[in-house]
Amino acid sequence: MNKFLKFRIRQGFAMIFVILIALAMIIPVLILASSTIPRRTAVTGEAISDRVLAVGDATVDKILAQINTFPYVVSTDCTLQEGFDSIGTYYTNHPPTDDPNNTIAKTVVSKYAIAYLLSTLNGGAAYQPTPVQDPAYYLQADVDHYEDAKPVLLGSLWDIEDNVSTYLYDMNNQEYYAVWDTTNIASINSTGISGDIITESIKNLATGDTETGIAAWDLNYATDNRWVEIDTNTQYEDDGSNAPQSTKFKIRVSAYPLSSSYATHIVRNLLAEATLQSLDVSLGYGSESGPYDKALWSGHGLTINGNVTVAAADSLSNALNEIYIPNLGDIYASGEINAKAGKVDIRGIIFTSLPRPEPYDPKKDPIVLNQNASEGGREYNHSESLLDFPTGTEESVKSAAIGATGPYTPGNFSASNTILDVNGSVVEYYIDGNVDISNSTIYFSTITGPNVDWYINGNLTLDGTTLDFGDAPGIIWVNGDITFKSGTIVKGSGTIVANGKVTFLGKSSSLIYENNDSMIAIISEGYDENGGIDIQGNQNFCGLFYAPHSNIIKGGNGKIFGSLIAGGYISSTDDGLTINGADNYIIYDPRWKDFIGWLPEQLKVKGVQFSGSVIYRFSWKEIISKPVTNSNIEELNPVFIFIKSGS
Repeated sequence: MNKFLKFRIRQGFAMIFVILIALAMIIPVLILASSTIPRRTAVTGEAISDRVLAVGDATVDKILAQINTFPYVVSTDCTLQEGFDSIGTYYTNHPPTDDPNNTIAKTVVSKYAIAYLLSTLNGGAAYQPTPVQDPAYYLQADVDHYEDAKPVLLGSLWDIEDNVSTYLYDMNNQEYYAVWDTTNIASINSTGISGDIITESIKNLATGDTETGIAAWDLNYATDNRWVEIDTNTQYEDDGSNAPQSTKFKIRVSAYPLSSSYATHIVRNLLAEATLQSLDVSLGYGSESGPYDKALWSGHGLTINGNVTVAAADSLSNALNEIYIPNLGDIYASGEINAKAGKVDIRGIIFTSLPRPEPYDPKKDPIVLNQNASEGGREYNHSESLLDFPTGTEESVKSAAIGATGPYTPGNFSASNTILDVNGSVVEYYIDGNVDISNSTIYFSTITGPNVDWYINGNLTLDGTTLDFGDAPGIIWVNGDITFKSGTIVKGSGTIVANGKVTFLGKSSSLIYENNDSMIAIISEGYDENGGIDIQGNQNFCGLFYAPHSNIIKGGNGKIFGSLIAGGYISSTDDGLTINGADNYIIYDPRWKDFIGWLPEQLKVKGVQFSGSVIYRFSWKEIISKPVTNSNIEELNPVFIFIKSGS
């Protein structure tokens, strides 16, 4: 073999050896490369899962924060208060036998309160009690276990316990959304990417904007890895033992991405338990009214323009003849009191919620009077709450009126130059329309219930007409505005309520009193600019004028024997109470101080609250196999035994 051939053979072996070495080096690289893509996917999936868990946990905190507002909701929510009143009225009129401590009523109140609270978390509408229907039946409050409530009645506690609601979290903008009903979070029928989020209203909880379906917010919601869906259910349990943690909220959350390029089937299922300690319900008999001990009362500032005398008299005749009780005729305002425009004579004490400036500076004094004004003294830093007036509830008045009338003909009612009896035949107790009566006399021949004479589902206009309540106080409730024109006279004693505005027009012949025995309450239940009392013209009045959610304006000239009480509304630039006109007299009627209501003693809900005030978690865990769905929630069996209570 020649040298050249030997060289080529050695060269070939060397090449093979190099190739083998290269292959040996490439194989680990290929192995490493092949494992990198799954690892990247796994790491991305873990990151998404962790973020989903964080969103789900934040939703638990969001629900806990809502539960923590429960005491505030109980004291401020008008619908809830009406429900409590209706339960009290029902058990006043239908007292259970052998129940001296009102245990049944307390149980019903507690379960209604929880059903209402849970409806704000789970969606759905809790049954709203009425004075004439058994609330225990409709709330299924006589049942202690979910399974025993089958079939579950719509709106009952057990219906609300098993509702499911859906939040959405936008990871780009870090904002929460929710499948929304008209005023509250919705109870959904189907979860997931093809569930209710496709067709139902979805509200941005940060901005308040609402669109139909998630596609209206993001056309690419199914592929852009932007959204997390969070399905939730909150249940309240009470085992009746009054032991620590025996009353609890069980919050279930399932959070998952609507889309992901790297990870699928990522679901984090959480169960958190929290307690506000035991639920207490306090009941009692009586009225929340009085003492109405101020001539003028405003929850949002008070302005007096022109010449005004504020005093007190022990009778209508003395008020008209300016015979006053010494040192009476107090004024209160939450805010500033401005009475510098005219001659002011205030015989009582001026109270304000604001402090006296220290060191004293008259320019910073929240009480500003004319230099020649007379006053009975001042008291600063004095805060008062607006007192309730015992009218019963609108629903109780309406139900009694419909029940007494029987079949009724809807439509407007008008009459003039005639005598009318509100007795269920000539004039029905319930009128489904506007009422316009002029130059007539209206008598109330029969009182059909404990606190109702007449319910008008529209506006009421009276012109030159006398209202005669008869021997017993009654109620006229108007689901609209009331306008009194000239020559209106009210005889006897009673309450006239409008859900809207009350306006007094007319000339000097207009009156709203008849004799020294009259005690008339004129009430506007309307809110903000939709309510209020406007008293115009040169007129004399006898009565308590009460606008708890709006303003009162007194214009023209004349005397008022009674009180003006206005809650005001904070968003208004106007004061809650304004006295205009050249010459006005506000003469306090001391009879209102001792007034406890014309209604018979009612069972009242005095308080509903958790005995603790700070919410906290006492357990948290993941539940691998139980996502929040309607079927899974319905398999649970919450317990609610209420056997302990406040006084």
